[in-house]
Amino acid sequence: MTPTQTGLVLSIGNTLFVIAVSSVWLRESPSSRAVVGIAVALSAVVLFYYPWAIGDTNLLGIAFITLSSAGYAINLTATRKLIAGHRATTGS
Repeated sequence: MTPTQTGLVLSIGNTLFVIAVSSVWLRESPSSRAVVGIAVALSAVVLFYYPWAIGDTNLLGIAFITLSSAGYAINLTATRKLIAGHRATTGS
């Protein structure tokens, strides 16, 4: 994967995972605007990089990017839950 592809997949993957983890863990429903925005962004990425030339080494890279996005989402959601429950402070 090129650095540009990695950046796009990370930015969209992060957003997708944050919405998914927040929906499950915090029981937050994503707004219809967020769902439409994600769908448009995903469609744009797919169209921009079509046809995909995914080899064996790219699959490993995609797996690491996916794990990174999942870890980011879990960290961000846990932090939001701790701050909302007043078990952590924001430093101000």
